[in-house]
Amino acid sequence: MEETGFTLDASRNAGIHRFLHEDVGMEIEFLLQERGQGSAEAHHVESLGIRVQGLRNLDILSRFTMDVAYNDIDIIVPTPEAYAAHKLVINSGRAEAKREKDIQAIDLVLEYIRANQRGRFFKEVWNSLTKKQKMSALSTAKENHIEIDDMICDDFESLCVLKMIF
Repeated sequence: MEETGFTLDASRNAGIHRFLHEDVGMEIEFLLQERGQGSAEAHHVESLGIRVQGLRNLDILSRFTMDVAYNDIDIIVPTPEAYAAHKLVINSGRAEAKREKDIQAIDLVLEYIRANQRGRFFKEVWNSLTKKQKMSALSTAKENHIEIDDMICDDFESLCVLKMIF
């Protein structure tokens, strides 16, 4: 990473490493799929010599990606739809300050999805979620008055079924 202008920043709390590129204003943080009981501690990745954060439901982000060029650097990022779905799923397990920040991000991303008629892509991500993930996302949406029914329901009957669940 240093060869491409990135510098290692190990100053963050919890000992998680990230790489910064001052010239292009980019920050890269590596994440690891958290499984089982999980850990509040950072995970050491010996082959890279760094400490990374574990994150649950990371598979949502890795299954739906897109290529983006940023300041002549090609990167692979989650689609907006995967990002919004992931934030809906994990929100209830986050600290209060992060939950509020996530809700603001979800609102902005869903506004973008609707404005660009990308609802069908959100539905594709939605259909890939487990039942547990969908329930968590629906609970977050309801608790925070976030409207997603228009993107996940095919017809009025499906909408009624969702409303009965909650």
